Amino acid sequence: MGKGNLKRKELKRRERRKRISKERNIRKGENKMMKCPFCSDDREIPIKKNQIIEHLVVVKDSNQNFHVHGPVSNTELIKEFILKIGEEADIDIEDDE
Repeated sequence: MGKGNLKRKELKRRERRKRISKERNIRKGENKMMKCPFCSDDREIPIKKNQIIEHLVVVKDSNQNFHVHGPVSNTELIKEFILKIGEEADIDIEDDE
């Protein structure tokens, strides 16, 4: 067998191992508690990844720029998020209903 064939076989073997490992990690992680990707203390979020149906992420960088990621066109859901954030932060936000 030539060197080229050995290299191709080894590459295929590595790719297969990576794919299997990735699939296994995905299956293992489906039911795990999530860790906050932003907190430096690796805080766990009390929600399982496979149970999340909506999300909202707001970040502020060192240049004072904000980025909002989530279902911002769903105004009713955003209102729910805002009310919950106010509750968590002990800020009185009046519901317009």
